[in-house]
Amino acid sequence: MAGMNTSTIDIDDDYVTDRTRVRAKWGIAAAPGFGTFPVVMMANQAKLGLDVYEFNVLMHLVAHWHAADRAPFPHSRTIAKRMGLGIRKIQRCLKSLQDKGLIERIEKKTREDRLAYDLRPLVAKLDPLAREWLALRSARDAQAPTLQDLLREEDEWDDDLDDDDEEEEDEEDLPF
Repeated sequence: MAGMNTSTIDIDDDYVTDRTRVRAKWGIAAAPGFGTFPVVMMANQAKLGLDVYEFNVLMHLVAHWHAADRAPFPHSRTIAKRMGLGIRKIQRCLKSLQDKGLIERIEKKTREDRLAYDLRPLVAKLDPLAREWLALRSARDAQAPTLQDLLREEDEWDDDLDDDDEEEEDEEDLPF
């Protein structure tokens, strides 16, 4: 890949062989960029009290959160345009997200500063949900048989079948 011109994108390239990579799954749709978010956020949307609009607005904020130490600052007008909604609806969603303790508005220091949103409250609310999920998964995995257990069980089952075959052979030798 060294020396490859990254300013152009070959739509027909098939260089990705790992099916789990973003480009392998999304193809050219991932070229303009992609975002990450914790699945526990989506899985617990109802527990967090989020309606579909609030969740979508939150996803826009997450998509603009490029570094842990830098709060996202998308303009509500930009979010409204992307969602096909009015700016007042977005502002109401942002206010609701603040009221639910999921985001905090970072006040502008100067008139030229952009309004930003702190997502650390969301991270704090997701933490116990993620820990609960991990504990449930760990408990489930602890109860699940290991591959060795399954193989041992299969061997025992095969031995039982062999014993049954020997009993049937003995029965055939009987005169009655």
